[in-house]
Amino acid sequence: MKLTINEKIGFGAGDMAIAIVMMSLAMIITYFYTDVFGLKPVDLGILLFSVRILDAVIDPVVGTMTDITNTRWGKYRPWLLFMSIPFGISIWLMFTTPDTDYSVKLLWAWATYVLLTLTYTLIAIPYVSLISVITDDPQERLSANGYRFVMTKIAMFAVTIIVPLSAMYLGKNNVQLGYQIAMGAMGILATCLCLYCFFSVRERIYHPKPSLGMAAQFRLLIK
Repeated sequence: MKLTINEKIGFGAGDMAIAIVMMSLAMIITYFYTDVFGLKPVDLGILLFSVRILDAVIDPVVGTMTDITNTRWGKYRPWLLFMSIPFGISIWLMFTTPDTDYSVKLLWAWATYVLLTLTYTLIAIPYVSLISVITDDPQERLSANGYRFVMTKIAMFAVTIIVPLSAMYLGKNNVQLGYQIAMGAMGILATCLCLYCFFSVRERIYHPKPSLGMAAQFRLLIK
């Protein structure tokens, strides 16, 4: 089943939206939280470690939720539609530094980081499953993934180069405001990319719901 160029670009747009967060968490989050936001390194370490454990619990739950989803738009595309705006807002909130005392800032960091992790998971897990239902042609899947990887590199460049430079320029003497504006723009872009992905691709292949329950799947995973 052949995919149009627009579908391939749309499919890549979904991964570009995900990559904005993935690259932010991989490349700039430590610098932002310690040097811009003002967290103590030990508090940051506890935050990052704890949320990663939480994420390991959330992932299979979201996977199960997508398995039982059944709408006129398909199983996976609706998540890109309905979570796109919360996803963009959570990016902006996480890179917003409240002007308050340290304890409130720490609470804000926990709340917004957990929120971003949740919305990211609700977008990312359905997205990675999307390629299995838009075409059954291995060559077309390979071609679509080629577009995806190129657009991921664009997101990497935007987050690692454009965002820091924009934060310095826009913030002038207030780098906290600069990151809030720059990552707010990235949040808007991520929302638009998710919506573009939703409207560009179509789910054409139906996979029946797995017969194994979560407990059985977990036993197989351990085995």
